[in-house]
Amino acid sequence: MQRALRPKRFHQLWPFYLLAAPGILYFLTFHYIPMTGLILAFKEYSPFKGMMDSPWVGLDNFRQFFGTSDFYMLLKYAADQSAESDHLFSLYHLPVAASE
Repeated sequence: MQRALRPKRFHQLWPFYLLAAPGILYFLTFHYIPMTGLILAFKEYSPFKGMMDSPWVGLDNFRQFFGTSDFYMLLKYAADQSAESDHLFSLYHLPVAASE
């Protein structure tokens, strides 16, 4: 069984901890903390109650969204935007790649 990190050992390794700190902060800030916002998709959010005190509705928000007549229009719009983005990306990068 391994012992806890001793203060003497920490002082020897502090440059490595300093090097690791930006990566850890980046991961926490942009990948771990935003995951808490995913809860909002399953709640009837009220800014006055906050994220944790708003009532839980489960999949009702998704059922309501998928049941609207606008869903298919929005799905088509998103697919068109994605295809257009891919098309513009390839139109720009293919000549650049071919010239090299």
